[in-house]
Amino acid sequence: MNVVADALSRKSYGPKDDHLREEMARLNVHIVPRGSSHVLNVQSTLEDRIRKAQGLDKDLMKIRKHTGENKALDFRVDDKGTLWYKNRICVPQKGDFR
Repeated sequence: MNVVADALSRKSYGPKDDHLREEMARLNVHIVPRGSSHVLNVQSTLEDRIRKAQGLDKDLMKIRKHTGENKALDFRVDDKGTLWYKNRICVPQKGDFR
């Protein structure tokens, strides 16, 4: 992140810098000045979005129900309520995860 912050803190030299600024804005990443005591914490929200979409998928909801009845072997629901098949998260076929 320091490399990105350094790059963005310098004078603009052309379209490459504009593209970098646009990408930073799209990712909602902010520059922390050098010497600042702030801490940068990056956390993905993809799993939260998948978990929410699982609750809207009828097929996955049936499987979830069967996990409680011990009828869906190799499927499990974790402590956050996320449905997994073995060690893989179950992603609905339809859904917007942007």
